[in-house]
Amino acid sequence: MSREPVPVMADNRAISAATIGRVRQQLVARVPSEILNPFGRTADDEQALRDAIKAILDDPELDLSSTPALVAAVEAAVVDSARCSRSSAIQRSPTSL
Repeated sequence: MSREPVPVMADNRAISAATIGRVRQQLVARVPSEILNPFGRTADDEQALRDAIKAILDDPELDLSSTPALVAAVEAAVVDSARCSRSSAIQRSPTSL
């Protein structure tokens, strides 16, 4: 499975893979790893993640608006990427069953 960002559709607009990658990099820099971990995330963690995504999307350099649909689409792209990365690592691990 690829760890490369994929384009996202939200609000009848495509968000490029490069932009999603940039948002992901900023999330990693801003948010603790336990909040980024999709396994065992609490409701407070989910809200903190959404708040961080909203703050990033409101950055004028990205020229995006933090609509609920776009925040949800970006969250899904980030969570799916993390799950794929984790399951790929488990599949490659020689000690996994």
